[in-house]
Amino acid sequence: MAPTHFFTWRIQNIPSNFNETRLKSCFHSDDRKYIDIKSLTPDVNNYDGDGTLTATMLFSSPEPREPRTDDSTELDIDKDFIGFTPLNAPDRDVCADIIAVTGLAGHAFGSWAQSDQKMWLRDYLPRDIQNRARILIYGYESQLHDIHAPKAIVSDYGNSFLQTLMDLRDHPSCRDRPLILIGHSLGALIIKQVITDLIPSIRSRLPVRTLLFFGAPHNGLEVEALETLVKGRPTQTLISELKFESPTLAGLSDRFRHVAKDLTIHTYYESRPTRTVAQGTDGKWERIGEPLVMVQKSSALLNMDSEKTQMKVDGDHKDIAKLRRGQGGVYPNVLRIIKDALQSASEQFTAATRISEARQENNQPKDNQQDTIGSHDQNQDQDAESEGEYDESNLICEVCYDEFPKYQKHYHCYICGDGNFNICQSCKTSKTLCPGKHKMIERQLENPDESDDASSYEEDDNDNYLMCNACEESFLKD
Repeated sequence: MAPTHFFTWRIQNIPSNFNETRLKSCFHSDDRKYIDIKSLTPDVNNYDGDGTLTATMLFSSPEPREPRTDDSTELDIDKDFIGFTPLNAPDRDVCADIIAVTGLAGHAFGSWAQSDQKMWLRDYLPRDIQNRARILIYGYESQLHDIHAPKAIVSDYGNSFLQTLMDLRDHPSCRDRPLILIGHSLGALIIKQVITDLIPSIRSRLPVRTLLFFGAPHNGLEVEALETLVKGRPTQTLISELKFESPTLAGLSDRFRHVAKDLTIHTYYESRPTRTVAQGTDGKWERIGEPLVMVQKSSALLNMDSEKTQMKVDGDHKDIAKLRRGQGGVYPNVLRIIKDALQSASEQFTAATRISEARQENNQPKDNQQDTIGSHDQNQDQDAESEGEYDESNLICEVCYDEFPKYQKHYHCYICGDGNFNICQSCKTSKTLCPGKHKMIERQLENPDESDDASSYEEDDNDNYLMCNACEESFLKD
């Protein structure tokens, strides 16, 4: 008997009135017996139920080939899973988005699948949480051993993920919905990059509360491990950014500590070595080298107060995120953490929804929200309103994102951030610069409690400076 070749495919652009039987009928009659529709869910942009659907399909043919569709079908079929893929059809009272980001040279679906048949984010988690969250996976081109490798790996992938995430959550029904983010390997670094780069106005639209990291190389990997991940010679960019104790990762970790105080982080690290790659006699790279622990425990742990879990996984780097159901692995722990996060997210989302509804009914600005909402907890109102809204007497440090009074000494750039880029005194060092690397002005605005016209003082302070059209640096008029 010929061996069976299993592969999971993604099907997009499915009409909203299709069920699994009708979807299978779109394929060649000889292929239907090899097809198993594993999930059929609303597309990521289908919020009202009238849009298209997305499916995952297991195709188990005797020979490795693509499934054949009828010529008349307009289905979009792929096996790369680039971008967002929904894995479940959540209930109407969905209270959070769970998004899993794969690692370096990983597959958006395969990196989480324990076998050809089962993948915990699709087959276990939706039922175990009663479909109270929308579950998605995110994939990206991460084969970094050729000339197409990006110039700045972590920041470039982080920017792409942030933009697609903002587009995904642009609809009013999910704009305030809390986020639970899961990262494997490089995926964890991409998540850290996004959270670190969020400006306060966007932070309120992406309320991240819980992070789960699997085999995250916070302090980098050895070069041999990088070669294994990309199956060959890694690019110089890859080595410089992701090698052990690289300046890029050290800087990212330092910035992340400033913004992670309100997060709950759970870390899982590998305990078994992964066989490294080496060139065979035919010149191809294969996993025939010496076993190596890809991400050491010292690199996987953050060792910060918000890190609530530090748990060893009985697996190597490629299997650490392929969770199995039952008491033999970490799935029960992960499930409990997600359930706790969903409970908190439900309360948070309910408060945010009530505020939004009250604002629409009364057509009042945010300043008056506290007066219009008296039916739920006062502390919840204040917490929800504080997201993205700040006291006008304060400024926000663009490094640590903490507020500080305007009259405290700080450093200001009149060019970056639309002329409102500030760094508090405790964060300013000789190496701390604005994005444009301009000369920052040390200033201290007048205390509003000691002056009747503090705003005019700030305007006068701005008027004392001019900007050079050649170098864009600020200088005193005098």
